[in-house]
Amino acid sequence: MVELQQLLESVIEKKASDLHITTGSPPQFRINGSLTTFDSVALTATDTKRLCYSVLTDAQRHKFEEDWELDIGFLLWSKRTEPIQRKRLYATGSGGRSLPGHLL
Repeated sequence: MVELQQLLESVIEKKASDLHITTGSPPQFRINGSLTTFDSVALTATDTKRLCYSVLTDAQRHKFEEDWELDIGFLLWSKRTEPIQRKRLYATGSGGRSLPGHLL
């Protein structure tokens, strides 16, 4: 079973601009304008919800379920526990965009 942390680390490694999480297909990365499939099986509705909800607080889950859209940002930490990339997740269950992160 694929985990969101694993997918986001792959986004950084592959220098992908987007991550698409969609029910009925494997996770996909946008690399240089083209979609590339992650080496995984197609996601079920349960998988998609689990992946997207894994980064949400209870308040964010409630807001998403009320409004059916949510825009959040968070840091992805490396195994060295340093922030390595800022991520923005459009929690519609369909995708996220990689944004360059800077530590000031």
